[in-house]
Amino acid sequence: MARKRQQFIVPPEGGWKPRTVYHVNVRHSSTNVEHKALFYSGFLNHHGEPCGYNQVWSPSYEAGGHYEITDLYSLSIIKELNVEFT
Repeated sequence: MARKRQQFIVPPEGGWKPRTVYHVNVRHSSTNVEHKALFYSGFLNHHGEPCGYNQVWSPSYEAGGHYEITDLYSLSIIKELNVEFT
């Protein structure tokens, strides 16, 4: 995963799962307050990290457009959600 700046990403215990939805805590910058959001992991790279088609969904960020994990300052997992996309 190419990083544009220093990030504090805490993966789930046991590692990321592809195409999985997580309930997460996120911050967009070091001065931003922590927000609750949903994170879709998309595809994983050869290091097992989200790399393609991942997305952060949050009412606090929606007006700003599409956000991916590389746009975040920090992300930590609250829990994995059981969501099926058919």
